[in-house]
Amino acid sequence: MPRRYRSRVGILLSILETIHREEYATITEIVVKANIPHDRLKIILDRLLREEYVELIEERDRKYYTLTPSGYKLMRELQKIKRLMDELGLSL
Repeated sequence: MPRRYRSRVGILLSILETIHREEYATITEIVVKANIPHDRLKIILDRLLREEYVELIEERDRKYYTLTPSGYKLMRELQKIKRLMDELGLSL
């Protein structure tokens, strides 16, 4: 069986959904649950922070990521796209 790779949109959706499920997610939780290498995740998180889709909260020497209202909106829109792609038999 050939290996199926996720698209950039699919990876982004996995990251946003992981942060949403955890509410306040550490980078380790995102790496494990979104199944993405740490170095690649850092690049994506930096962009999400810059674009204000994700907020960084620092508490007791720990860093947590949470979605902003714009991040929730982006996640919902990507979920709609994923449903449409699934209905068409295409992978995201």
